[in-house]
Amino acid sequence: MSSYDVICERIHAGHAPRWCARWEGATACVACVVEMIDRTDVSAVRKRAALVCVTRAEAVRELLYCDESRGVNFTCSLLRMLSCCVELTLLDQAVEVLLQMTLDRPQFLLFILDNIHSQLSDGSSRLNVFMFLGKLMDCHPALSQTLTSSHVCVLECVCAGLLVSEEEVKVAVCYVLFRIWSSVSAVHTLPNTLRHKMCVLLLHTLSNTQTTALTTNSLGVLKQMLQYSDVVCVLMSLGDCVEEQLLDQQPLPLIIKKLLLSTQDSVQLVSIRCVCAVLVHSPAHYSSSFIQADLPEFLFECVCSSSEMMMWWIFRCLLLMSEDPLFFSQCHSVYGIESLVRSLKETLGRANTEVQKQGLELLTAILDRQPAGVCLFPTGSEFSAVADVIIKGVASSCLQVSIHAMRAADLLLRLAEVHVCECSMKDSVYSASQQQDTLETLCVYLLHSCDSTCIPTVTRVCERLSSPQLLQVFLSILCRQFSLCPDHMTSFSRKLVSSGFITLTLENKAHLCSENRNASLNLICCEFLIKLCMCVFAHLQNVTTELQDHLECVLQECLSSLCCSVSDWCCVLLDSSESIRNTQYCIIYLLYASLLHGHRLLCDAAVFSSVLQFISVQDVSDVSVPSPVQCCVVYLLSVTHRSCPHVDASAVKSISKALSCSPLLFSFSSVHPSILSFIFCYPELSERLGVTVLTGCLSAGSEAENEETRSHLLQLLCDHPAALLSMLVVLCDANAAVARRAEVVLRCLVCSSDSSSCCIVSYQMKSALLNLLQKLTHTDFRVCVLLDVLSVLQSNTTAQCEMNHTDFKLLYHISNLVVKVNSSDSELLLSVLNCLYCFLSVCPSHCTDRVVSLLLGNIRLMEVLENVFFHSSSSSSSSSLQCCSLLLLSTLISLQHTHSAQVYRNIKVDLHKIVNRLAFRKRHTDSLLLMCSMRLLQVWLDVDECSLVCVCQSAAPVRSEDGALYPLCYNGAQTLMTALCGLMLQKQDVMMSSTVNCLRSLIGFLHRRDTVIAQHVICQPWIRFLLFSLLSCGGNTTLHPAVLTLITLLVFVGGGVSEWKTEVQSVCEEVETRGVTEINDNSIKTLRLLLTQCCALPSPDDLKMRIENLLESLQHQQQPCDSPTPQHMLCVDGVCVLLSDFTFNTQIV
Repeated sequence: MSSYDVICERIHAGHAPRWCARWEGATACVACVVEMIDRTDVSAVRKRAALVCVTRAEAVRELLYCDESRGVNFTCSLLRMLSCCVELTLLDQAVEVLLQMTLDRPQFLLFILDNIHSQLSDGSSRLNVFMFLGKLMDCHPALSQTLTSSHVCVLECVCAGLLVSEEEVKVAVCYVLFRIWSSVSAVHTLPNTLRHKMCVLLLHTLSNTQTTALTTNSLGVLKQMLQYSDVVCVLMSLGDCVEEQLLDQQPLPLIIKKLLLSTQDSVQLVSIRCVCAVLVHSPAHYSSSFIQADLPEFLFECVCSSSEMMMWWIFRCLLLMSEDPLFFSQCHSVYGIESLVRSLKETLGRANTEVQKQGLELLTAILDRQPAGVCLFPTGSEFSAVADVIIKGVASSCLQVSIHAMRAADLLLRLAEVHVCECSMKDSVYSASQQQDTLETLCVYLLHSCDSTCIPTVTRVCERLSSPQLLQVFLSILCRQFSLCPDHMTSFSRKLVSSGFITLTLENKAHLCSENRNASLNLICCEFLIKLCMCVFAHLQNVTTELQDHLECVLQECLSSLCCSVSDWCCVLLDSSESIRNTQYCIIYLLYASLLHGHRLLCDAAVFSSVLQFISVQDVSDVSVPSPVQCCVVYLLSVTHRSCPHVDASAVKSISKALSCSPLLFSFSSVHPSILSFIFCYPELSERLGVTVLTGCLSAGSEAENEETRSHLLQLLCDHPAALLSMLVVLCDANAAVARRAEVVLRCLVCSSDSSSCCIVSYQMKSALLNLLQKLTHTDFRVCVLLDVLSVLQSNTTAQCEMNHTDFKLLYHISNLVVKVNSSDSELLLSVLNCLYCFLSVCPSHCTDRVVSLLLGNIRLMEVLENVFFHSSSSSSSSSLQCCSLLLLSTLISLQHTHSAQVYRNIKVDLHKIVNRLAFRKRHTDSLLLMCSMRLLQVWLDVDECSLVCVCQSAAPVRSEDGALYPLCYNGAQTLMTALCGLMLQKQDVMMSSTVNCLRSLIGFLHRRDTVIAQHVICQPWIRFLLFSLLSCGGNTTLHPAVLTLITLLVFVGGGVSEWKTEVQSVCEEVETRGVTEINDNSIKTLRLLLTQCCALPSPDDLKMRIENLLESLQHQQQPCDSPTPQHMLCVDGVCVLLSDFTFNTQIV
């Protein structure tokens, strides 16, 4: 037998020849190999030689795989060696064979995992098994997901290995977990319970680690786990509550702090990276835990590390922590500023620019976020040290480092003015400030001299004679001002532009520098125009870097060759040649700069037509115009479009495309009013961009900007009612801040006198309002303003308009809101009741029965109305709610009586409370509430006992003699009559009309119930005193329609003309004195009714003749048209009021 043969003589005789294979010139019996592994009488050396044969000889493995049972037995034997073999070389060879077999036959993997689970399930810690599992996962990366999905039991046994005392086992377990957490797919399928368990066990392990190997592997696992925000949340929450801890563990910040105290740089570096991995998920949320553990203090102590990688991660970690105000309130910035400056000083002397940028960014953050109340520089030397470092950074050859240093320098100078605290520092700053003040004074003087003397003189000379030398010197002086006095050049530049200096320079440039003449003058003209335009554009609101960069680039490229007259620019803009495209952009920028400051280089018509054709040509040529140029184009079109009212569809399409390519226009809070008006002049533009531009207008800005924007938007909504549809979309779809601003604008519109313009788009708006109301819940603040807008729309709808399907849907939706609204929410309740009142008041006559039935069927509405009357108070909000409730109830009573609609719930109202309000509390009650109260009494008195909606209750006990007048009673009737007479004396038109209407209804009620009592009440002295007071005033009061209506009523029911002869004579005398031609139509109508009534009743002969003569004279007057009372509504203190409810009624009882 050869020395290389792998054969066991004791057992080989029983094996068939088919189990033998050749390898490297020797013979190997696979059957012998399989049986040798389990035999105790075979030495470890021979077993290892046999395993080497299996590893190297593919033919041997193929024979092994032929018999499945023999292969399984062999695998089991090798796996048993993991638990019992003590010979390391043999164990390593066994592991190598197992790995090779899984590579050859991956189906063995699941069998091996099952076997591993059976070995680990007894709870014993098997180091070799864990190490083998780690190597197996190295060979098969997909095995991680298998463990987390189908073999979780194996993973649970692995986690249990972290609870053993042997740290070697824990090291192997951590490596397995590292492989698990390194696989994204495995983490996604990892059960939550096991994930939480791993977090607990890892913190337990890190809290009790003793060896560097375990610390390193544990941190490796931790770093992988910290990639996931949910795991970070669990890790940061563990260890806070001692009572809930099942294992001895510390919070993660304290563990990291302990590891940072390690003397090993690698452990410190990984620990810092772990802190950064936590903070990147949410610095504001997690920083406080690390700050309270004093990690910033340690990090500042380590910031001067010799390792550049360590320094970068320390800077990064501190930068993240600085986002938490606690970092500054605990004075970590003050403690660490000296170390940071020392570290930066060393870093800036090295070549690693990334570390330099990170350190300067940290310094910038500290300077920017340092609270005003905490002094960052206790001494002047520390301030000087920071300044030295920043200066060194500014001088860096790396542009990015220099930029970071300049940002820090800007912040340092602002802090220097506030945080100077020692005399030495004060002296140095003061001396520099004194020199700066002197220089600035000189520069301002030069600027003033240039403005007052130089400019007027040169301008006058240039108007008579164009001198290249003079102009060159003049423009050189102007150019120097931009460098000498930059702080004062903003207003000065605007003055230059508005005074026409762009035109002056361009025309002289075209006249003197064309055909390559006067090159030096051309150069200085270009320099002046560039500086002037850059200064003007730089101080525009919401200017962008993109615009400034493109402007400067275009001007520098094209100004030198732009030597044509301004009048020729229109032809240049119409050219479609690609070679002059930047020249066209240059012209547009110059037109924009001039027009923006009130100076027109060309007439509006020329600018509009040429710019419109320019973008049309670019659109047809499919040329992408830069966004800054698009913004200027849109502005030019919007300012000049009124000069060319007709724009065809293709031009509008090109404009729409230009607007769509100009997002910068709509990303700021100050969109120019002309652009707003321009967009909503064309439906195609408003439909596409209306919402976007309004959202941009309502974005955050200063209080002054918001006020100005609100004024512009109100004007826009009045001029272009279609914009209201877009504003409603903004209200409901934008973020909370923008929606609040939209609400303010809409409320201002609702309260304005121009709100009737909204009804031009009433149908579209109602559909939009319905959709929006259906999307919002009743608790949303936007519901109120939507309802108020709907009330305005409905109140301006004529009674002849049909109620369509949308109207009834809206009414049904609003009626259902009453069921949901809280009675204490007076604002929403007022809006809902206002809407219902508007719908009910302007409803077409043939639809009122349906509307009334719908509202009367709403039990909750009846409860709300009753609750408002029961809990009435004197507050303004409550007063408005009462007014609206009174008006709504009055209309419901009247229409219910008209249509005999079914009532499902009565409303109980204390009638005497309302009467007492009119009689005794009128001085402390709003006029509107008094009129609404009278309106309710008027309607109730008119319908008498037919009212099924309102069941009035008397506060006083009923007497037998009051039965005829119940529930008003005699005293109530007297009190009401007296109160109405007092209100009539206020001599306010609407109040007098409301009072007369209520008096008419009261007298009619008394006349129907008991004519004797009616006559008695009418003939009381206060009635005659009232008429005496009104008629003795003379003038308009005597012939006021309300006064004439009252006299007509008294004549009819109060004893005829003879009883009121004196009053009728006073009226006749006033008419004869003034003449019928001087009396207004309303007075003539009521006067004719009075005189006609008097003629129909017995009267003294002399008076009757006077009356007949007056009637005859009235016949020659043009008859006032008996058109129906207009259904016009007003909004008074948030209450919608139908004027016809308070217009005097000429009907006689």
